[in-house]
Amino acid sequence: MRCSPAVLALLLCTSTSVAQEPDERTEREDALFGDSDDDTEARESELFGDDSEEPGLLQDGVDLIARLDEKDDDLQIGGQLYMRLDWYTKARGGVETFPLASPSLLDLYLDARPMDRLRAYVRGRVAHDFTTEEGSTNQLGQPRDKTRVMLDQLWLKFDIDRLVFFTVGQQPIRWGHGRFWNPTDFLNRQFKDPLAVFDERLGVALVKVHIPVESLGWNFYAIADLDEADSPDKVGAALRGEFVLGTMEIAASFAARKDSPYRLGLSLSTGFWLIDAWAEVAALYDVRIPRWGGPMLWDATASADVSNTWWPRASAGFEISIPLADEDTLYLGVEYSFNSLGYDDATLYPLLALRGALVPFHTGKHYAALYAVLPAPGRWDDVTFSLSQLANISDQSFILRFDTRMRVLTYLDLNVYGAVHYGHVGEFNYSASIPGLPDLAPPMLDLGIGLRLRL
Repeated sequence: MRCSPAVLALLLCTSTSVAQEPDERTEREDALFGDSDDDTEARESELFGDDSEEPGLLQDGVDLIARLDEKDDDLQIGGQLYMRLDWYTKARGGVETFPLASPSLLDLYLDARPMDRLRAYVRGRVAHDFTTEEGSTNQLGQPRDKTRVMLDQLWLKFDIDRLVFFTVGQQPIRWGHGRFWNPTDFLNRQFKDPLAVFDERLGVALVKVHIPVESLGWNFYAIADLDEADSPDKVGAALRGEFVLGTMEIAASFAARKDSPYRLGLSLSTGFWLIDAWAEVAALYDVRIPRWGGPMLWDATASADVSNTWWPRASAGFEISIPLADEDTLYLGVEYSFNSLGYDDATLYPLLALRGALVPFHTGKHYAALYAVLPAPGRWDDVTFSLSQLANISDQSFILRFDTRMRVLTYLDLNVYGAVHYGHVGEFNYSASIPGLPDLAPPMLDLGIGLRLRL
């Protein structure tokens, strides 16, 4: 979703205390909030007094400082700046001509909590690529934006008698337990990028009703999906229940919306010994996206109607934690994903790319991943190493990626990565010759560096 530059101006011109961003792993409600004129006047009156106030009440400055501290607890400002530079080498061509990209982000948020039962949050985002030329296109002939201004989150949270909790507005929502693939993550418009440093997807416009059962550790949700719904018949609906049974967590979900498939989902996670295990399965009915196939004729390739069939998606995996020393632990994991709507014929990929149906990490039918994570080894308490091996089993293409993250200053992280593409011609080792477009040479080595400052 885009917003006018006025949103950015609001964020940049507001001044108050700086606070650390809410925990992203739990994806708690992120966004920015601006007071109304009435609220602003009331707060200024409380801070500085009005004309009718008796003189001398704040002469010693103690009351003023106390009130300013109190206001700091009500409203916090924060965000992050993520600067990065990526270089993509190819199997053909000169080193000096290989593409560079700098997809950098600035997020700013306001978090208002006037009382413990009321919270408002808004977060704006500016995405800018220093290397993009205005009016340029990508390798598929699609236009590229140098700068984009977006609204990430804008929501209000409150409760009724501390029994029913409401979150209204554009908000983050993450369903599923998998590290790389989440087939039950129904409500997001985009799939998660499993290799991203953090989840960059924007929030979704929802009205979420949450009823917790604290004695059992259970949660129930009813959701109205308002995202891009310009009439009542386009509003979607979702239901979800989360249950704790011993060491097992189970979640059941359902979602429906006009012109979208019905979606059923079941996920579970459990832990035993040194192992955490999880599994998810989803079923989609009335899928409106056609299945492409038939002869490879660019102007007349056949498509099939798949709306009258149930299409399953599933993922499963486990992670084992191996103690290496008193304070060091190595995490090893494996994950598998199945997508019945995927393709196992790599010759269709150029067509899918032109049709906008080539979705990274979700184009094939069968995927697998192996990974290892080593946080804070030895005396390197501010360093984390990770190694990920992803495979598109359907087309036999692979990508091996190494990441390291280190805290170089109190609020500044450095990320460095390298990725190698290999295997057959396919999703992770892609090359193609499309009529009317330059030939796409297969990738070889990707290198990247990023600086992430938490404001």
